[in-house]
Amino acid sequence: MEVRKVGEELKADIICIQEPYTSKSRLINIPITAEIVIRGENSKAAIINLNRNYQIIEISQFTDEFTACAELLTGFEKNILISMYCQFQFQITSFINKLELIINTYSNQNLIITMDSSAKSPLWFSNIRNDRCRRRGEQMEVLIFGNNLVIINKDGQPPTYSNRAGATSNIDLTLTTQN
Repeated sequence: MEVRKVGEELKADIICIQEPYTSKSRLINIPITAEIVIRGENSKAAIINLNRNYQIIEISQFTDEFTACAELLTGFEKNILISMYCQFQFQITSFINKLELIINTYSNQNLIITMDSSAKSPLWFSNIRNDRCRRRGEQMEVLIFGNNLVIINKDGQPPTYSNRAGATSNIDLTLTTQN
């Protein structure tokens, strides 16, 4: 579905997206007034600010092809936003190590982490049919418990992934710090 339409329907201020549609390093169907954090021609993660009263500032040391990282200033508070795509063909440890570094760097800040984890766990209501996905999920669980992160995913929510054959699962995660 088109990002602009989803933003309008949900009355969203901020959209974190993984595997966005891009053309020539630009997101497609994004309002012209939106602030965007994205890196590279084949970027797999982006943060989109649709609220003119908010400001997002890219944290360039952590933004790359698979991660968009930014400070979100709302006027009332400052949050660190992370949008990450943990591509299945790569070991999840490199993504977890990067998250650990961001979490440690901003240990006194509110963090909101959105990701396509390509990992499964009962903690975020995934059906596990594949040992590799299960192992990736266990590694992600260690990150979550080790950093006292809160899982925002809820039981009964619509699946976050579906393939052409109709199989569905929950591999997308939203996490926050407890503060």
